[in-house]
This record gives sequence, C-alpha cells and structure tokens, in this order.
Amino acid sequence: NSDGLWEIPKDEHLHLSKVLRLKVGDEVEISDGDGLVAKALIKSQTKSKCEFEVLSEVFYEPSDRGYHIFMGALKTSSLEGLIGPLVELGVSSVTFFGQPGSEKNRLSDKVKSRCDKLVASAVKQSKNPYLPYVRFAKSLEEAVRVEGPAAHQNIVLYPGAQLSLSEKLRELDGEPVRIFVGGEKG
Repeated sequence: NSDGLWEIPKDEHLHLSKVLRLKVGDEVEISDGDGLVAKALIKSQTKSKCEFEVLSEVFYEPSDRGYHIFMGALKTSSLEGLIGPLVELGVSSVTFFGQPGSEKNRLSDKVKSRCDKLVASAVKQSKNPYLPYVRFAKSLEEAVRVEGPAAHQNIVLYPGAQLSLSEKLRELDGEPVRIFVGGEKG
C-alpha cells in the first residue's frame, strides 16, 4: 500500500506465525495476486495480525498467453486433485459449470470456498504472482456468456483426439486459448 506497510488476512497470519513460526525481524515474500511481489520484513506481530515493512517490490507483467479452462463441475475429491496443478501450470481462469444429471452440491458455497483455498495454496506453492479467477456457472452456456465473446481460440478436449493438448498449444504459439473439458459424466 502507499505507506509501504502491508497486512495479510487472518488465516495467512495464523499460518505464518503458528506453522512457519516466523517472528518480528524475519524476511518474507508476499504478493497481492495481481502481479506485485514484495520482499518484506515482519515489523510487528500480534495474535491476530502482522505488519510488514517492504524492502523491495517487483511487478510482473501479465502474460499475453491466457489459458482459460471451462470444466464440468467435479466431485470435491477430483477437484482437490486437479485445481493445484492447473494453477501451478499458470491458467488464467477456471470456470466450473453444472451439467444435466450432475449433483447440485458440486456448485455449492462450501465447494466454492474450498476451491478458493486450494487456489490460494497452489499460488503460494508455485510462487505465481497472479491469482487465477475461479468462477462457477449453472451451465456451459452461462459460463461462456459470463466469460464474454469468443475472442480466444477454442479447444474441446475429448478421448481419441488427433492432436494432444500440448501439440495444439505449441501450434497456437502463445495465442490465448479457451479449453473445454466435460465433467465426470462426459
């Protein structure tokens, strides 16, 4: 912020103080999720919050390449195994959509909250300076409408495709891409 001091959310503070056991005077790296990364010193610490003095800041420009994943809503166990690697690979956004016959609780507030935690954890793990957008839509049509007009190359993944995803992405050479994947029911 403008006075050179940063604060972090309470749950991050608890992780920093209880799990990592960092104290006043320790150096950390923090990010705002929008490309700004700061090296900072823990200036003060209470039971509920920390303040940081910024030592240096670096802004990372967003990539022109954007991978936007549209995926049928998954069971929570499948979601947990997938969201981390997607974030670590650098996706710009993930939109989960409901499908006919899928359980409505796959789009519940509890699932959304869990997904936000998984994304935040993966961003920290990968040191990605950008926090990807995660959206939930009732249908594929709504998901595409919310995302905006088809300004991207569209790829639909399906078994038996002639090109692998990595071959297709190399072929597109950095062009923004929307990738569509069905849920567990196809």
